[in-house]
Amino acid sequence: MSWPSLDRRKAALVAKRDLRDAISELRLLAAMIALTLAVPIGSAAGIRGLAYFGGGTAWPLKHLWARESARPWKFCSPLL
Repeated sequence: MSWPSLDRRKAALVAKRDLRDAISELRLLAAMIALTLAVPIGSAAGIRGLAYFGGGTAWPLKHLWARESARPWKFCSPLL
């Protein structure tokens, strides 16, 4: 049995493809790590915001709706 001959051009193409695949997997890994960190940080910021505004959106909406100019849709529907 003889060893197959090595074509350097084909070997370079395969190496380039493998490197591209490895970089793609590293990018995917980095994105997953970033999301693993971002979700708890974002949740904590949202919970702090809810606590700051009294547990919900009632305070900001109450102050926004107090101004007539803030609700131009007031006359569009009797439900609003």
